[in-house]
Amino acid sequence: MSDLNTPIPLRPDWDTNAGSYKDVPYDKTHRLAHEPLVKAETFGLASESYYARTDGENTPYDGPIEGSLPDIWCRKSVAQKLVKANFLLAALEIEILLLDAYRPIACQAGLWAFFMAQAQRDMPKASDAKRREWVLTYVSDPSFFDSSNSCTWPAHSTGGAVDVTLREKTNGQVLDMGTHFDDMEPVSRTDYFESLLKKGAIQEDTHPALRHRRWLYNALSGVGFINYPLEVWHFDPEGTQMGICNRRAMGLNAPEKAWYGYSSPPSLG
Repeated sequence: MSDLNTPIPLRPDWDTNAGSYKDVPYDKTHRLAHEPLVKAETFGLASESYYARTDGENTPYDGPIEGSLPDIWCRKSVAQKLVKANFLLAALEIEILLLDAYRPIACQAGLWAFFMAQAQRDMPKASDAKRREWVLTYVSDPSFFDSSNSCTWPAHSTGGAVDVTLREKTNGQVLDMGTHFDDMEPVSRTDYFESLLKKGAIQEDTHPALRHRRWLYNALSGVGFINYPLEVWHFDPEGTQMGICNRRAMGLNAPEKAWYGYSSPPSLG
């Protein structure tokens, strides 16, 4: 298990956000450009549509987001990569739990509105530009969406980006990551506990969230995903605009163009 326990790289000066990738061009001729969306559960992947929950247990929303889908959908090749990640985790008796992947524009708009409202409450003296900048740290802006313009596509509208955590296979218990999904605070930075460890504020062998984050990060990195360093849960495959942007920001080799572009919602009939 040494590979899964490899420390997560520290990225204290990370300065890209959920809008930085919009100038990455799209290759509509790529063989995966029109790959279909598939339901995650048909690949044996554990999934729970966080934004569609009606039991109030989806902090901070406490209810469903308008436009959310009842099931998790993603590109077929993305599902296949997640299956491979589960093989890496199998010896630990844990598995990937998908919380979100493909996201309709209506749901994206609901999330944008939610956090803009929060910014107005929490930053009453800030300018609209400052509030928007804060929200863009975590959420792509769908306000100018145009299905024919790749500069306007939210990351999750491609079916490539995924939001994930880990759970125990035997009982479905979600592992402690040190924060809840969509917690828009510094603790959500992927390297948050690595930073505390470096400062001597926590101990490596007694901190479960540090260990669990490493398992998640290394399992997904091991099958070709790239993490967005400000969100421990968000990962992209190589072919999304955001994935390419983040690879470049990390000094890694990246394709010139993305091949996962905007996808229409799946047929739910």
